Amino acid sequence: MFDSVGRSIFLLTGSLIKW
Repeated sequence: MFDSVGRSIFLLTGSLIKW
C-alpha cells in the first residue's frame, strides 16, 4: 500500500523536476 503512495509522490516530484 505504501509503495503505491510513494510511487505516486515520486512521479509527481519527477514531473515537477522535469518542468
